[in-house]
Amino acid sequence: MGSRLWIVMFIIFATCTVIGGTVEASFEDGKIVKLPGQPEVSFQQYSGYVVVDETQQRKLFYYFVEA
Repeated sequence: MGSRLWIVMFIIFATCTVIGGTVEASFEDGKIVKLPGQPEVSFQQYSGYVVVDETQQRKLFYYFVEA
């Protein structure tokens, strides 16, 4: 149940961040083409950072996998 709560909180946060316009980079900039040790996959993967506090320069790391 605890991990489910974190997933829901992350989805809410990510949605608010995107709607709020604080994402500074294009989603394509974070596209993962290949990971060491991972075979070819049929889905897209993205990763990067979202700024959550500009004054203290805090960022949240994200890893997104297409469903």
